[in-house]
Amino acid sequence: MEAGLAATRAKKWPEAVNACTRGLAVDLGYVPHWLNRGLAGLSLGDDLHDRGQDPWEVLDTAEADYTRALELEPDGVEARLGRGRVLVSRAVRREQQGERSDEFLAAAEADFGAALAADPARQEAWMRRGSVRTTRALFRTQRGEDPQELFASAEAD
Repeated sequence: MEAGLAATRAKKWPEAVNACTRGLAVDLGYVPHWLNRGLAGLSLGDDLHDRGQDPWEVLDTAEADYTRALELEPDGVEARLGRGRVLVSRAVRREQQGERSDEFLAAAEADFGAALAADPARQEAWMRRGSVRTTRALFRTQRGEDPQELFASAEAD
């Protein structure tokens, strides 16, 4: 646990993934290992993308890690926020490749909404849901579709 947390705090993503994986080998039910490995995977995926490398496998694993954390702790706000962030990252990458990302953004919005249902005072959840709605509206605009409904819902957040 300590090694994974220390590597995560130091932003040493490959080390964090490995340390959390070792922790999971000892206790598959320990939610913080799933959360920290998900965060490390998301960050590593973003780093890989920034270096021109393929982030998809790492992002798939990060999403699966957050999903497993939710299976263990269904009302987990941190897991909802984390998985939503992974889904937004995947959506942006997909749009950059010229493909539609509607399903990723809708799922991210649902995760942020579920986080809000569990903790309505959580400002990060409000900000992220508004942000994903704005992102969806911008992608609609780029495709020549009407974004007004999404802009209005983003502004409400």
